[in-house]
Amino acid sequence: QALASPSYVAYVPMNRLAVKLGSYGSEAAITGVRSASIRIERAQDVERPAAPGASPAPIMNGMVAVTGSLTVDFENKTYFSDRVLTEASTSLVLEWTNDTVIASTYYPMLRFRCPQVRFMEPVPEVSGPEILSATVAFTAYKDATNGKVIDDYISTDTTL
Repeated sequence: QALASPSYVAYVPMNRLAVKLGSYGSEAAITGVRSASIRIERAQDVERPAAPGASPAPIMNGMVAVTGSLTVDFENKTYFSDRVLTEASTSLVLEWTNDTVIASTYYPMLRFRCPQVRFMEPVPEVSGPEILSATVAFTAYKDATNGKVIDDYISTDTTL
């Protein structure tokens, strides 16, 4: 009896990053972002007692934490510096896409929308004529209307 050969879906990198800031639902694209990362942590109790030979499912035992960082060139002080100094919150959209068209105007895409974030890092000091770059950390907070983070994913996958 012959074994079936495996088939793999073609790898599609998400190599274009767009970052947007502003009021939720009407964010505007910003420039100067070199890279971005986001981390969603779900605290769970995984060491619960169980019957011999059984393993219990983990249960949530804490709040979901959403944090991340942006590596940026400080081209415009209103993007980050002003928000850090005034501790103002803003909506943040991180969107990774690919140029391969799926259908008409749809592209492979992974997007995270955080309705309310605060940037935590101090404002860097100018020490010369070079481009001022830094890594700016952020924390997402729960927005009473829109939640803490919304993720969208578009791909050519037909089954889950």
